[in-house]
Order: sequence, then structure tokens, then C-alpha cells
Amino acid sequence: MMLRHRKVLLAVSLLVAGGSFYSALGYAVYLHSDRYRTKKERELARFLELPVSIGDVKPQNYYRADFLDIRAWLPGKRSEIFRCDVAEMHELPRQGDAFGLVIRNGRLVIDDDQWNVNDYRYVLRSGLAHDFAALQLRWVDLYDMDLSWRKGPAAFTVRKATGHIGFTEPAMDTGEIEGRISVISHTLNDTRTNEPINVVARFRPSRNLAVYEVVLRVPSMPVKALGLESLLGVEQTHGQFEGRLIYREENGHPHVSLDGRAVGIELLDWTKSLEAGPIRGRFDLQIDQAELTDMGLVSAKFSGRAQALNLTDLARVFGLAPLEGAAAFEVLSAEIGDAGVVRMSVRGEVVDGSLEPIVAMIGPGKLTGTFRLKVNSLDVADNQVVSADVDFEVVPPKDKPGTLDTELIIHGARKLMGVELSPLISATLRRLDSVTYSRLAFKLIADEGQLRILGTHGAGRRAILTVKVFGTDLAVVTQPERPMELAPLMTQLRTTGQERLRELFQRYQPTTTSVPAMP
Repeated sequence: MMLRHRKVLLAVSLLVAGGSFYSALGYAVYLHSDRYRTKKERELARFLELPVSIGDVKPQNYYRADFLDIRAWLPGKRSEIFRCDVAEMHELPRQGDAFGLVIRNGRLVIDDDQWNVNDYRYVLRSGLAHDFAALQLRWVDLYDMDLSWRKGPAAFTVRKATGHIGFTEPAMDTGEIEGRISVISHTLNDTRTNEPINVVARFRPSRNLAVYEVVLRVPSMPVKALGLESLLGVEQTHGQFEGRLIYREENGHPHVSLDGRAVGIELLDWTKSLEAGPIRGRFDLQIDQAELTDMGLVSAKFSGRAQALNLTDLARVFGLAPLEGAAAFEVLSAEIGDAGVVRMSVRGEVVDGSLEPIVAMIGPGKLTGTFRLKVNSLDVADNQVVSADVDFEVVPPKDKPGTLDTELIIHGARKLMGVELSPLISATLRRLDSVTYSRLAFKLIADEGQLRILGTHGAGRRAILTVKVFGTDLAVVTQPERPMELAPLMTQLRTTGQERLRELFQRYQPTTTSVPAMP
């Protein structure tokens, strides 16, 4: 009797074991079948709402299956937008039905040449606008991915990128989760960098998709590698840039924040297409903060240095009389708002400046030599000059004494400083056509809405112009006793330069067509 029971138990055990074995074997065959691959292909296409193909499925164990040669197209298979060699699905047994996904060796392409306006919104929603909490997807890892974006004339490609997509636990009050994408690469537009290029994005993965923020961090790399030539209408051939760009939406409108540092930028690259002609020179720029919307530049805080500026170019662009010479300026700090200059502190120098335009403002006559101008400080607040300290000096020609016409002295004192020369000096000068000047220099001090013109030499350092008359130095022009009102002068200068500045800003304003449509 006992032996019979043992035989029955053995038979049952063999049946169970055999059944389990053949069941597992049958399931394994099913997983390798074209029927299973087709089923998963339909499920993925239904999930993404896009045409999809899967080349093969290879189960690795109870917790992992590899999907090979996955491809996705725009509706109607108009253009392939995604492909990868391997997508590994990892079940997470300790987390119920949760799973993770590893995507290897693939490419994602967003190409405006083949996309219509609605494709951006469609693809973004197909990839992110899902209830990932219900799907139990915990994370996605990316390896060796090429990401390409083309919008009109602008194109950006990141190669061999690695990344991670993670999701938070559902919020206690709303039940919503937040997604975070982090991508790292060392190649942008086929330019390799030693330090990583990093993109981080935060979004709400649901049918009510919301992209909270996208942050791009770029290490020091050639400006040319950023691929902005066609987008901005300029070709950058010089300079390096490093910095951060933050994209977010505020009240349904795109908002971009920018900070970073540009070094060795050639103005000629950026201004060659100006109607008034290009500006030669170099600049370094530290952008503490710049805010842009679809309406253009809203505000900016920056500092920088401009060197080897060509005065001829600057005078032409701003509609001034022709100038010669070179200038270098340093913006110690500046803040610009939608109403203009909030504050700005500047210093700089002009050397070998041509005197002809200055002489032309005074009246007929000649003055030989060049001028040197040194801006020790210039502070502006709310579009008004708060204070200034400027030194101006005429430098005689190198090979001969400097001369100026006497009629120019008389008219200059009256027109520029509002003073009349003493009858004795005026009568003496009128007896001569021109004189040799020993020194022509003055200091401009602006403060509390007034402009003072101060002498730099002579008795009490009050002389502005000292000339040689019959072999003797004579201070013929001294500093005026009363200051001048600054407001009328600044109004005239602003009227001259505002239109040119507006043209420069408007030329490089971003437009809504340069930003992909967002849902």
C-alpha cells in the first residue's frame, strides 16, 4: 500500500515537473515567435500613436527581454524620427509590475524640413504625454544616442549621448508625478569638448503635458560650433562661449534666460550685414543674466570689454561725422530693461582720434594733430548721465609743432564753452592767422545735472589752451566760471544715437518662428 502511494506521488511530481517544463518551453517559443513580436509592435504603436516596427524580440530571462531594431515614423511613415538597435525591458520584481527601460545605440531626429507645424506637438505628446505612474515605468536609461534638431536654418546635433529619465513618486495632494530628463554628451555639431554638454528638462508626464523647464549647459567651445550662423544671419569665425540657457513657459509664452561668457568675439562677424556697414573690433562679454521672450530682449545684466574698435566704423553706423582712430572701452557693470538703460558704469580710451569732425562742429579753420580721450568714469542711471570724469587732450603731430587757426579759437570758446575772450587776447589773436599751441587739454566733470569744463595746466591749473605768441606762452582760453546744463546736451546726443541703437537691437531680436511650437 505504501509503495503504491509512493508511485502515485512520483507520477504526479513527474507530471507537474514535465508540465512546467513544457509550459516554460512553449512560452519561450511563443516569446520568440513572430506573433509575439507583432503583438508588441501593435502595443507600442498604440501607446505612441505613431507607426512603429520591431525587428526581433529576444527574451533573456524571466525579468528581461530585448527588443531589437526599433523604428518609429511620423504619421503616414513620412519620415523616420527614431531608431535604436536595442531596447532592454527590465522588470523590477520587488516593485510589483514596475519596469525600467534601457535604450542603446540609436538616433532621434526632429527635422523642420520634413515636419509640419503640428508634428512638433504630436511627437512631444506621443513621447511624454502618458500616465507613467499607471504604466509602472520607473526609469529610462539612454546610451550612445544621437539627437538631431533642425528648425528652419538652424541645426544642432549631439552625438554619443548618455542620459536618464526618472520619475518622482505621486504627489500626496494631486497624485501627479514629475519627470526629469538628463542628457550628457561631449560632441555638439561634430565639435568635441573636454567637458560635458548637459541638458536637463523637467516635465509633467500626462495628457495635460507641461514642460516646466529645459536647461542647456555648454562648456567653453568655439562660437562657430553652436551652429547659430543661419539662425542669426551671421557667420561667427572667432571666439569662445560657455554658459547656460534656461527655457520655460510663463502664461503660455516662451521665456529664455541666458548667462555665460563670450571671449574673443569679432564684431565684424556680427555687423557685416548692417546697412550702415560693418564695425571692426573685438569684445569679451560676461552675461550675468539676459531675459528674452517672443517679444525680444526684456532685460540684461552684463559686463565686458571692447578693444580695437574702429572709430570710422562707429561714426558711420551712428550717423556721426567721419572719425579716425581706435577705441577701447570696458563696461564695469550694466543693466538694461525694457525702458532702456537702468544703470551702467563705463571707462575707456580713444587714441589717435581725428580732429576734423570736432573742428567742423566749431566752424571754419584748421587744427593739426590728433586727440586722445580718456573716460575715467561714466555712470548712467535711468537713461541719464549721473556722473562722468573725462580727460581730453590734443596731441601735436609727431614731426612738427601743432598749429590752429586763431578764428577757430575765438569761435570755439564762444560755441563750446559759452565764453568770450578778453578784448586784449581777442585783438592779439586777430592780428595772426594761426598760432602754435603749447597745450590744448581739458577735463569734463558731470555731476548733479551739470557739466563743468576744467583746465589742466597753467596758473592754478585753470588753462585749457596755451599758445605761443611772439615766442611767449599765453593762456588764451581758461576754464569757464559757470557750469553748463547737462540735460540739453544729452537730449541732442540721444536723438542722434537712439535710432542707430534701435536698429542694432531689432536686427538680432529672436522671433517666434525660431522657437519650436509647444503644446
